[in-house]
Order: sequence, then C-alpha cells, then structure tokens
Amino acid sequence: MTINLIDSVHENSPIHIQWDQIDCSGTIPPGRAGFSASLHDNIVLIFGGGTLWTDGSVFNDLYTLDLKSWSWDEVQPVRMHGTIPSPRQGHSAVTMPDPKLMCLYGGSNGVENFNDIHIYNITSHIWSQPFVPGTRPRGSYGHSAHILPSLNNQLIVFGGSSWVNYIASVERATHK
Repeated sequence: MTINLIDSVHENSPIHIQWDQIDCSGTIPPGRAGFSASLHDNIVLIFGGGTLWTDGSVFNDLYTLDLKSWSWDEVQPVRMHGTIPSPRQGHSAVTMPDPKLMCLYGGSNGVENFNDIHIYNITSHIWSQPFVPGTRPRGSYGHSAHILPSLNNQLIVFGGSSWVNYIASVERATHK
C-alpha cells in the first residue's frame, strides 16, 4: 500500500458545490497527517503532525497560513520562547479569543501518548505549560477538543485512543 501525504490547500464553495485548489506562496509545510489546525482571525495555525506511516517522523513545527494572501510562513524556533511541545501527532489545538492564545492538548509520538497542555501566545510567540490541578485524563490521540468561553475558558476533550483502547469520556480543564 502506498501512502501519499498531501501538502496542498483546497477550499469548498457550498454555493457552487465545488472544490478548488488554492495556489499558496511562502514556506509551504511538507505533507503530513495528524497535525492540528486552529483558526485565529484570518490566520490558520498548523502545529506538528507527522509521517509515521511513511518514514516514522513526528514534528513539533509551527506554520501559519494567512487566509487573505494565501501565504504560508514557518514560525522559526528562534522566534518562539518558552518550552516548545515535544513532537506529536493526533493532538488537538484550539484558539481562545482573548488573549490571543492557542491551547494544545495530548497527541502521540508513536511510542508515548501525551496528556499535557501547552499554551501558545500568538502575539508574543511564548509557549507555556500551565499547572492544571486534578487528575489528568489518560494520554490520547485522535480526540476532539473545544474551548468554552462562556464557561470560563474550559477546555473540553472527548474521545480518542490510548493505543490500548478507545476512550469515550469527557474531560475538562480551565485556563484562567
């Protein structure tokens, strides 16, 4: 079986019921699977992912796609401060409106499943790892996550897999 990883961007027009490939400029990330994509204003933030099924690689890089200019940019590690999350795929990342933050949870590097939370400040490019009291859920990948601003910015995580079995629980963490 051949696995092809795609590095192109497509948009769908529900009015015309068709897909179109977008010609993007800039530093286009290499094809990958299992990455997170979060929207903040007109910028999509792409974190991590990997090519575990082809060459065993897992990434912890960060790219942005400007949806006005269709231009990619790799956020170089020298522009980021704090501790960058370890390479992973199958994680989730969601943005919070104020302040301009992206919250990343879990994922896997193919050997270990993570149950950590990382916060990325989109403006200052600072990564942090907050202390979250309580019992952490099992490490998982392939789950879904959402931020609930109306409930004090609680991060809600549902489902996923922990290699051993599938998880069907809802977990909460609050970022203040």
